[in-house]
Amino acid sequence: DTLVQHPKDRDHLYAGAWDLHSDGGGLFESRDTGRTWKRLMLPQPYSAVRGLSICRDHPERMLTATLSGAYVSADGGSTWRRVGGNELQKAESVAMDPVDYRILYVGTWRLSYKSTDFGQTWTRIGRGMPLDSDVFSIVVNRKNPEIVYSSACSGVYRSGNRAQSWTRLKLLPDRFAIRAHLVEMDPVDHSIIYGGTTEGLFASRNEGQTWSRLTSS
Repeated sequence: DTLVQHPKDRDHLYAGAWDLHSDGGGLFESRDTGRTWKRLMLPQPYSAVRGLSICRDHPERMLTATLSGAYVSADGGSTWRRVGGNELQKAESVAMDPVDYRILYVGTWRLSYKSTDFGQTWTRIGRGMPLDSDVFSIVVNRKNPEIVYSSACSGVYRSGNRAQSWTRLKLLPDRFAIRAHLVEMDPVDHSIIYGGTTEGLFASRNEGQTWSRLTSS
């Protein structure tokens, strides 16, 4: 479900897996560009892994989302600690603040949560988003971490205050609600945003104010 490159070593990869026929899976690591892999031992090592985020400046700090909860590591994945308890059960997506590694985001099958102390405590961040929204992805603007985007079963959202509140973005002119599985930011121009939805692939060149569909309807 997720493939992440180590921010300081392009040969170093991580893969999160989910067995579609069960809640099983795991988190795997390769140091040779994917030729060989080993399993990283989460507290529940065969949990379905849905998301992974690595701090760019401190890559020993990691955050992963699994169907058994969310976990953090401070030693590059050698050891893990479960965070958030049952409120983060069915964790679907994760993100880390690019400036302050203590600020973490976890999206679940029912809204998202934020921590400002590397997972010790959590607050639900759902203002502006329907209660039963599955949060499929979260991305933080690297130059301005006040700006956070998320995609959910109810649409694509933007926050200008580190996810204290959300505004739903209108990808289609005739409606707001659209099932969005992925939101991503252009790695060079952060004003360009992409949204992968069940209605096709969309792009915005002005931080989500207006959108164009890149695929046929």
